[in-house]
Amino acid sequence: MNRALERERKWRRPVIRAKIYVQDLIAGSPSVEHAMTAAEQELDHTIHAAPPPPISPLVSASGTMDGLPGPGSST
Repeated sequence: MNRALERERKWRRPVIRAKIYVQDLIAGSPSVEHAMTAAEQELDHTIHAAPPPPISPLVSASGTMDGLPGPGSST
C-alpha cells in the first residue's frame, strides 16, 4: 500500500494538477494556486482497501469455483 501511495504522490498528483490548470486555462482564469489546492482536495481522501468478496453458501458438486453452476444444470 505504501508503494501505491508513493506512486500517487510522484506521478498522479502532478498529472491531476496539470489537468486542472489546463481546464482553468481554457476557462480563461488560469491559477497555479487553484490547481494545487483543487488537486490536493480531490486527492487527499483517505484510501481504504476494498473488503474481500463474501464466501458463497452454495456448494458446487463439480469442484468448480464457488457460486458457479455444476455440470448438467442450466438456468
